Amino acid sequence: MARILVAGDEQDLCELFATWLTREGHTVEAATDWSQHAGARALDAFDLIVLDYAQLNENALRAARTLREDEGHRDAPILLITSRPVPSQLASMRAAGVSAHLDKPCTLRDLSAVVGNLVS
Repeated sequence: MARILVAGDEQDLCELFATWLTREGHTVEAATDWSQHAGARALDAFDLIVLDYAQLNENALRAARTLREDEGHRDAPILLITSRPVPSQLASMRAAGVSAHLDKPCTLRDLSAVVGNLVS
């Protein structure tokens, strides 16, 4: 199974996603404040990064870009969970290095399916 980082701006959802993915057999670390997590120590190597943001904004895109700049995560898939992005936002997400996205609201089964595809 995969080593996954779940980070975002909504603590309850990060914890829910982390709990679900742990039950699926993954090793999961949750961080609700991306900037503190990234700045506190060098990032461990993760097989997948799940970013959860209520709204697609510069914070979400900055987190993806920061991960892409980190040598240890340059190739790790990034899943962004956010409210329904418009086409121009999809282009911004791809440019920031996002591998896949899920629209909110999403089900835990949706999350499992996308995670399975990204880590297989």
